[in-house]
Amino acid sequence: MAMIKYLSPEYLAELEKRGGRLPERPGLHVELQHHIRDAPEEGEIAYYFRIEDGRLREARRGTLENPMCSLRMTYATSVKLTLNEIKPLVGLVTGRIRPGGDVARLRTMMPSLQSPEYERVTSEVNGMTRF
Repeated sequence: MAMIKYLSPEYLAELEKRGGRLPERPGLHVELQHHIRDAPEEGEIAYYFRIEDGRLREARRGTLENPMCSLRMTYATSVKLTLNEIKPLVGLVTGRIRPGGDVARLRTMMPSLQSPEYERVTSEVNGMTRF
C-alpha cells in the first residue's frame, strides 16, 4: 500500500473507516474542530472529528458551523501529539495546544482518545502515513 500524507483526506478517511471499531461509550457525543497552522505546502488545515457514543463516525477536512470544542496548534505539535511524543495535558499546560468551546466536554472524551483501542486504530493508520 502506498503511504498517505498526514492530515490528507485519505488519512482522515482511514481513521474514519476504523472509527467504528472503537468501544461504545453511550452518551459520549463530541464534535471536535481542529485548526492546524504552519502545515507544509498548505499553511492552514481545518478538519473535524464527529464522535457518537464514543465511536469516531466522521473524520473529514472542513469546518463545522458550531463545533462543541476546538483545538488549535501547529503542524509540528499535531505530529508530536499523534505520535505520542507529547501528552495532550502537556500540550495544553504549555500552551502548544489551545482549546476552545466546551472544554469540559473535551475532557469527557479523553478516556476514549487514550484507550488501547484508539491507540491500535491510530497506530494502524500511522503505519501507513508519511509525516
